[in-house]
Amino acid sequence: MFKWWLTIGYLVHVGSRINCPHPPGSVNQYVTTNNNVFVSTQKVVCKKDKFLITGCTWTHGNTSWFCSSIKWTTTSRRIKVNGDYVILSDSIGECQFGAIPQDLPNKPIIVNTQKRVKGE
Repeated sequence: MFKWWLTIGYLVHVGSRINCPHPPGSVNQYVTTNNNVFVSTQKVVCKKDKFLITGCTWTHGNTSWFCSSIKWTTTSRRIKVNGDYVILSDSIGECQFGAIPQDLPNKPIIVNTQKRVKGE
């Protein structure tokens, strides 16, 4: 039986490429507390880690309203690293300007990650 609420995807690591929906913005720095779990020789990233975005060109009227970070809303439901759920290739997040959610479109795009380890 298919469970539509489950996220099944590849584990995302610090070498993965994640873009904001406003080109050419992308995550250029991952701040993770994980020092124990690796895939493809890269640290796995988790929900509470910091994902810092640069290069976003989004404006709201005449004001720059660029994406600066990501807050993840849907992550793995079974896999934890240091008590925190890991990010999967099909996880859903929200790009933010500081702590304020962006206007639509605001979903980060996971462009690539390793293709060996899947999780749920």
